[in-house]
Amino acid sequence: PELGARFVTDGGRVVVDQVAAGSPAWEAGLTRGDEVELLRVANRAVDRAGWAAALAGPEPNKELFFHLRRPAVDGVQKALCSVRRRPAWKFFPTADGEWVLWRWRDY
Repeated sequence: PELGARFVTDGGRVVVDQVAAGSPAWEAGLTRGDEVELLRVANRAVDRAGWAAALAGPEPNKELFFHLRRPAVDGVQKALCSVRRRPAWKFFPTADGEWVLWRWRDY
């Protein structure tokens, strides 16, 4: 599971450097240049010392809540997202009423 954003440290600030299109970070509205001002993971505040670890390897199904400062926009922007873990196996129905078991890593 990936968040889909790369963060860099710039003079003690944590700034969004890249966002992958279609990723959870992209869906949440993070954009390049956003400065993280507050981070909560699973509704618990994370101090600045723990931001790098929390953003580098977010746990699946735990919400990440951001307060962001965006260049050229007044006020704080808020964003909420989480990464998902796909199941390794899944059943799909067929046209004739049978079921097919599909394994994700095969494709």
